[in-house]
Formats: sequence, structure tokens, C-alpha cells
Amino acid sequence: MNISTKEVQDWCTIYKQTIPNAPDLVWLKATKTFINEQMIVWVPLSIGSGEMVFSKNKTLEVKFFRRVSSADTIATKFSGFYESIDMTSYAYHKVNYLEGI
Repeated sequence: MNISTKEVQDWCTIYKQTIPNAPDLVWLKATKTFINEQMIVWVPLSIGSGEMVFSKNKTLEVKFFRRVSSADTIATKFSGFYESIDMTSYAYHKVNYLEGI
């Protein structure tokens, strides 16, 4: 299902009102893909290395997502964590990894 520009604009208005001084979304670097006919749009934030992920089944869903490395991951398996925040319920999830586990 496609995400309309109006839905995103409405969400961004609420985002800026709800979270004063929130990082801006960098729309020029946004990417989109389709998974099982569902549109997914990834938009990086101007600061903080995270991004907002927009998707839609029946209603627009937005999640903050970021990956934080705690070591040099070029030569070793990933150590660090992934975190996400559901931007509707503000439910927070974090998954820790130590050398890929």
C-alpha cells in the first residue's frame, strides 16, 4: 500500500509539535522499497545517526531505528545494539549483540 505525501506531512507536523527541537528528517537521502507490496520509506535524521521508517498497512506506521556499534566491526562480528521506538505508542525496544550473538 502506498504512503501519501499528505499522511507524511501530517505526521511531520505532529512530530515537530510533540518533540520540540527534534532532529530534522533528511528527505533528500530518503530511500524506499516494497516488501510484499508494502511501501517502506527510510529517512535519515539530521543528527544522531538514526532514521525514521515509514510503512503502511491500513494506517501509517512510523518507527525510529538506529544501529550503534560498540567496537570496530570491520574486522570482527557486530557488537553493539539495535534500538527502535514506535512513534505512536513510544514503545522502546533494544537488542544487544556481542560478536554477532
